[in-house]
Amino acid sequence: MRVLIAALLAVSAAASTKGGPLRNLGFEEAITNNVQFFTNFLGDVHGVGPITDLVPGWQVFQGTNAVTSIWFNGPVGGNGDIIVTLNDEGLRGFPGVREGKFDLFVGGTLRPLTLRQTGEIPADAGYLVFNQSPFLFTPFVNGEPLPIASADSPHPFLIAPYAGQTVELAFALASPGSFSGGTIDDIRFLPIPEPSAFGLLVLGGLLFGARICCRRQKR
Repeated sequence: MRVLIAALLAVSAAASTKGGPLRNLGFEEAITNNVQFFTNFLGDVHGVGPITDLVPGWQVFQGTNAVTSIWFNGPVGGNGDIIVTLNDEGLRGFPGVREGKFDLFVGGTLRPLTLRQTGEIPADAGYLVFNQSPFLFTPFVNGEPLPIASADSPHPFLIAPYAGQTVELAFALASPGSFSGGTIDDIRFLPIPEPSAFGLLVLGGLLFGARICCRRQKR
């Protein structure tokens, strides 16, 4: 009985530490009701809102300091210490990155800048891929950089060892020094490819043929 109770407690503890799935990987869950808009001296309209509304599920850190508010359709250049902007305009960000309505630009002069979220990696995940430009983000899991699995574009990063686990997924702005930044969007997980049905049929046929040949030789 004691063994059974201990096992049940272990299962319960494991379930309590299991987090929910990673969310908002395409930055499409934005809530813009609380954005405050203003017009600058050039006539450009920008907005500012809480990060919890504009990129739900995500946090942005400069070092150990959490960023609490970000731009909405804000500037993506200049000499700002930190510029994080959620964009939904075709002229913002970089071409070829956005999937859906929104993408996210992270930049500035202060380092390190990281985009973070804690959640569960899908159980069948083999690779992590995401759209980015100009290729300034390095993905990390629990503080460890993910290795690039191949030279394909977008780069697939090997995440299979963490499949089914609750982890901290982070994207670090890699470029140090002067102002720089990049746009990121469409973060997704791909399974490790399985052998095709055709390949299995061919292999099965070869094994069957080899078995017949062995039987004939024994006769």
